[in-house]
Amino acid sequence: MEWRENMRVKGIGINLDGEHLGGRLGMLEQLLASASELGFDYVEVSGYGVGAVINGRLHRQRVAQVKAVTGRFALGYTVHGPCELNLCLDEAGGVHEQALAAYVQFCAEIGASTLVYHSGLINLHAPDWGLARLPSAEEMALRREREVAALRRLGDRAQALGVTIAMENRDPHLWEVAALARQGLGVDALSTYHAGLLIPQVVEQLRRVGHPNVGMTLDLGHAYIAARTCGFDFLEAVGQAAPWVKHVHMHDNVGKLDGFSGSQGERQPLGQGDLHMPPGWGEIPLREVWERLPAYDGVAMLEIRPRYHDHLAEALSASREILQGAAKL
Repeated sequence: MEWRENMRVKGIGINLDGEHLGGRLGMLEQLLASASELGFDYVEVSGYGVGAVINGRLHRQRVAQVKAVTGRFALGYTVHGPCELNLCLDEAGGVHEQALAAYVQFCAEIGASTLVYHSGLINLHAPDWGLARLPSAEEMALRREREVAALRRLGDRAQALGVTIAMENRDPHLWEVAALARQGLGVDALSTYHAGLLIPQVVEQLRRVGHPNVGMTLDLGHAYIAARTCGFDFLEAVGQAAPWVKHVHMHDNVGKLDGFSGSQGERQPLGQGDLHMPPGWGEIPLREVWERLPAYDGVAMLEIRPRYHDHLAEALSASREILQGAAKL
């Protein structure tokens, strides 16, 4: 991998939450106008939030409508795909791969540079629902191969369209711990059955893909909770990821697993889970993170819950201060 020192970020962005968008073009325009007025450089559009893909196929009429809205603003764009997509579970050319290919095309249509795809190295959903037993080591190895092969194919498509696919590290959840407990296993088994939590495992997938248009989205909130839960050094993991990072999700939390409630309002008082708070509200050492990413020249994308939108100006200011302190702006 090529390594360059003292690169600066291309700009600061803000995500548009998929459920908050809810397929509403009026809401999309309102949020883009707000982001532009506040001074953000980029916006991460939820591809599923705007309804760009149906059953693995690009919804071209809808995409044209979205493009008409995004084209009204002098903003750069990235796109976040659905967390449900999992190339590890899909046969070659199946609906997951079709959908991801459609989102690559969507990126090209609206001029988005990066598509975020969550790592498929999670094997606990079906066991949690009681639909399957825990997979064997051989089954998990096959799933890894499926993802690698699919990303090689998709990387070629992305390269032709000028898009980068950036695979995101995942975060642990209490339901996963419960699923393992029902099998008589402890938290330490998370690293086996949810390897997408571990930066070296995500990096190994990318190394095996070996495609210039497939890299990593480093989600700082996910990595911080995973480090505290699985017992690895957070900043060391950031350094391990650094050569592969094409995109960064920046937000804050306190490093705890989520609780029994799905409500962010319920979780916040107890500091539970991936709160997606503005920088400085939690405990993630964000300035030190950026000092571990000297060669990064992508976007610093804030990924903040809609409940904190009243604080976006504060979040943008705090982000600028963090990046300036780390000599990244």
